[in-house]
Amino acid sequence: MIYIDHQIVPRGRTAGIYDTNDQRLPAQAVSYRADGTYWAVWLDDIPAFGFKKFLVRQLNEENGTISKEAPTLLENKWYKITPDYSGGIHPFVV
Repeated sequence: MIYIDHQIVPRGRTAGIYDTNDQRLPAQAVSYRADGTYWAVWLDDIPAFGFKKFLVRQLNEENGTISKEAPTLLENKWYKITPDYSGGIHPFVV
């Protein structure tokens, strides 16, 4: 997770995060504050005790809003999860 100040990427805009090969990384806004937004970013091949450089740019597209609603279903190609908000979850293998 990274924190990007709203002076770099204004609130409501999408952050374009690129590696050194100019490949855009998958990123999603997770939460925000008055001065910046926290972004979840998928990073590959970070060397142990090393680093990689990334470039952050503002894209001209609008960012989706962060939903505060409780989801009724979470699903991917391996799992389907129905949250039980009384205190548990019920997994079903797809």
